Amino acid sequence: MTPTDRRKPHGHKSRKNPEKPYLEFPLTAHQNGQWCKKIKGKIWFFGVWENSEDALRKYLDEVDEIQAGRDSRKTVVVGLSSSELTAYDLCNLYLERQQRRADSGEVTRRNFSDNLKACTRFIGHFGKFTRAASLRAADFSAYNAAFPDT
Repeated sequence: MTPTDRRKPHGHKSRKNPEKPYLEFPLTAHQNGQWCKKIKGKIWFFGVWENSEDALRKYLDEVDEIQAGRDSRKTVVVGLSSSELTAYDLCNLYLERQQRRADSGEVTRRNFSDNLKACTRFIGHFGKFTRAASLRAADFSAYNAAFPDT
């Protein structure tokens, strides 16, 4: 292929972005198959091309919070005080956030799978019911030493 040849390599399937459902539709079709909008310098994803109505609904529900500097996707209601949270609770909260990120296309499914394995290993080491507030730096040093370098 010469530097001026802009053709795609054989076997590469080009996917054409859909047109907006109507002229004033506020979202843009992203190449990953989702509707998005750049807000405050960051691209936010709101749903798949196939369901523009749900994407618009999600956008309208979240845009004011995003413009105010709050990420409603990070807001998690926890019914426990921080002193009551266990290692299991923390891992679940973290994985719920990572699942939302994977669902929105912000991270890959592989990334989520790796995080799940790491949390499983973490809980296996510390125990499901260990209070998170009781963990100290020395506990994490011991945790790190328990696994060989790869």
